[in-house]
Amino acid sequence: VVIRGTNFVGVSGVSFGGTAATFTVDSSTQITATAPAHAAGEAIVRVAAGGGTTGLSDPGAAYTYVAAPAITKIVLPAGPIDGGNVVNIVGNNLAAVNMVAFGDRTVAPTTATDTTVTVTVPALLGLPQDQSVSVTLYVPLGSVAFVDAYQYLLPPVFRAVDPVVPVVGRPAGDEQVVLHGFHFFHAGEVIFGATSVTDLLVSADGRTITLRTPAHGEGKVNLTVKTPGGADHLPDGVRIRLTVYLAIELCIRPSGLERLSGTEGAAALFLGETRLLCVSPLEWSSRLKLWRAGFCAALPRP
Repeated sequence: VVIRGTNFVGVSGVSFGGTAATFTVDSSTQITATAPAHAAGEAIVRVAAGGGTTGLSDPGAAYTYVAAPAITKIVLPAGPIDGGNVVNIVGNNLAAVNMVAFGDRTVAPTTATDTTVTVTVPALLGLPQDQSVSVTLYVPLGSVAFVDAYQYLLPPVFRAVDPVVPVVGRPAGDEQVVLHGFHFFHAGEVIFGATSVTDLLVSADGRTITLRTPAHGEGKVNLTVKTPGGADHLPDGVRIRLTVYLAIELCIRPSGLERLSGTEGAAALFLGETRLLCVSPLEWSSRLKLWRAGFCAALPRP
């Protein structure tokens, strides 16, 4: 700290808020001192010499200690590689922040209070890829960095739904499905038509999302996956039908399946003395020995 004044002759001490500082007298009008540690706030600088001690009444006698900024968290710590999204950086002593850097890109904050800095994220520099960058806050007297605190994300790529595409589900929902694709990191929402699901399990490699279907009216619905990196859609990804499922492993021959004349898309399967009347959808796989049917009613064997 450079202290300027007059009659700096025979200087015996320099203090900041009562705490002694090391110093060098450069001339009768200038002293260079090293500010000692001190609590945040204003401190009076005093120079003691043979002719007396400077103090509060002297112009420029106050020196202000500013607390270093500290980052607690970043709200929405991920976003698209093109930037443009707004994030809030939460912490302490942030009111003096005048610049924010995301990796090598620096932008001015929109607002800065003691606890929150709001900033629009710049676009990622370099090749488009999923990439974590440090966030650095700059104040007039220094900076503080939050290492790998923000992640740039490519938009998701939605490929398929397990177990089959298109999936057929019940209007009541609550059936587990697995969505397949790429870049599902930080996925926060999957939308069935207009119904949102937020209870998601995303795999560590970002390639699958496991969830339970919501209740929905009958018919085809589009599926949308939303992540901080963007959104992708699977048109007509799920078909909701007013059906129940029967899936029984049976060692029977296809000839055991009796089609009912006059009933479109219907068939009967005998299990002992019970006849199951089944209407579309109707599938038979001799390889898996798996019967899958739609709405089924148990009738007595004729």
